[in-house]
Amino acid sequence: MGMANIKNELWALQIIALLKTKLVAEGMCNPNVVPSAQGDKCHIVGAGEVTVTDTDQEKDIEYQDPADTDTEFTYNVDKKFALIVHDKDVKQAAIPWQALYADRGAYGLVKALDASVFADHASAGLDSYETGTTAWQLGASGADVPALFAALAKQLDDADAPDAGRFVVLPSIGVQAVRLYMAGKNTNWGDKVTENGVVGDFMGFTVHKSNNLTTASSVIHGLAGIKGDGIAWKTQIDSNDIEALRSEGRFATLVRGRCLAGHKVYRPGIVIDLNLNSNLLA
Repeated sequence: MGMANIKNELWALQIIALLKTKLVAEGMCNPNVVPSAQGDKCHIVGAGEVTVTDTDQEKDIEYQDPADTDTEFTYNVDKKFALIVHDKDVKQAAIPWQALYADRGAYGLVKALDASVFADHASAGLDSYETGTTAWQLGASGADVPALFAALAKQLDDADAPDAGRFVVLPSIGVQAVRLYMAGKNTNWGDKVTENGVVGDFMGFTVHKSNNLTTASSVIHGLAGIKGDGIAWKTQIDSNDIEALRSEGRFATLVRGRCLAGHKVYRPGIVIDLNLNSNLLA
């Protein structure tokens, strides 16, 4: 097995779990989608527009049939992991290390799905730049942080997006910029302990941090929008559905997992691709 560096001491003591990156994409997405009868597709069903007309009391009222909208997408993320757990190692181990590795595998599946959502930044209908097509830089002390958030708010305001549920996902350097700006002001923001990727609220946005954002050509692509709207998310085979089966040719148990899921930007007009210079604090 591929654990030669720790095998001799692992069995009698303990194993330290690897750190896990914060996963935030699922909480931003709309899970209310309808599986297709075809099996490999989903439908995002919404209410259509209602026609408003002038009232003429001299005429009979004409009634409109309610309309709906339907956006279809396929399951576009299919990942797996597979481990072999030898009987001898299980008997000699003092801890259930195989469960720890299975948990790590399940987490890896969700992380891949999380990163896939952020990698689809090109599907956003709105782009945020500091000027023209120049990515945002916020200054050494984050002095331009208010300008960034004000620009995001205006874009969503212009799109008639609701005030409730607004979010922004930033890389760690983006969160650092906000904290530098807030330092010394009348707030407990700088002392807030971050949990589950949620950092806090700022200028009407819930701020999330993620290390799964896409970086290309010195630009980090953050994300802003409305929670539960704009991006759909659906899993068909959940990452926690772990299988364990006996090996046919060895004295061992095979542990494996799979994640089959899909996501789609279905309302691009309220999803913002936030372009941040990788040297953001400059």
